[in-house]
Amino acid sequence: MKTNTPNQMVKRASVAMLLLGTLLTGCSEKSTESHLADARNYVAAAQIDAAVVEYKNAIQKSPNQAQPRFELGKLYLQKQNFAAAEKELNKALELGHPAGEVIPLLSLAYQRSGAENALADVDYRAQGMTAVESAEVGFYKLQALLQLGKQEDAEILLQDLITLDTSSVYKGLIESYVYVIENDIQGALAATEALKEQAPSNKDVLQQLAKLYIQNDEAGKAADVYGSYVKLFPDDVTSKFAYASLLVEQQQLDKAEPIVDDLLALNDAHPLLNTFKGIIESA
Repeated sequence: MKTNTPNQMVKRASVAMLLLGTLLTGCSEKSTESHLADARNYVAAAQIDAAVVEYKNAIQKSPNQAQPRFELGKLYLQKQNFAAAEKELNKALELGHPAGEVIPLLSLAYQRSGAENALADVDYRAQGMTAVESAEVGFYKLQALLQLGKQEDAEILLQDLITLDTSSVYKGLIESYVYVIENDIQGALAATEALKEQAPSNKDVLQQLAKLYIQNDEAGKAADVYGSYVKLFPDDVTSKFAYASLLVEQQQLDKAEPIVDDLLALNDAHPLLNTFKGIIESA
């Protein structure tokens, strides 16, 4: 019977470990393209967390490649992680990804996060952007300038945006701002109500209409519009809060209760929400 010496056993164990290490190393040495392909497959399968991991692996592998950052920023935008989306999309732009592809997404992230100063500086006519995209980005920029109190800049921008050749609903929103700038609430309302007929599920049309109704002391109509909005965009916490406030104000407490409960599940220490809950329970 052949026996193994201790030295032979040690050598064989060392060889086995070396082979195992080589095998494991080979499995982990995926290319950037492989990580990207896996990330896209995970996105297609709605496995978002796994996709994020693969995009991050691709970025770690090739930190100066723009494509993984662009796709990760786009995914963060879909997840409504706007700060992360802004970071990755800006980096993609810095690394040379076409501005015409990045800016429409980046502007949306800015608009949803309330980054007015960043929006005020975007190039709404970047090379590669369609007239439809320029209208949407330009509308967000117009909103930002007015929110920042830059009335003169907004008026100059408005005159240029009106020349865009598109029938997009955002061109209509831009044109409605002629009335907004002139403080003609009735004119702005009529224009925005017409846009709602054209695009009943557009988030920016619904937001503008609800705010105009509030300005015109029509809280009931504003609540109805926010109700439609919240059904379409249930993850928009700010609008959901505005809806709850209007419902409580209108004494529509049965409608308000599930909205308030949803918001309290996110922040059970919020003082105003707890006030709403107390009003509802006491009624």
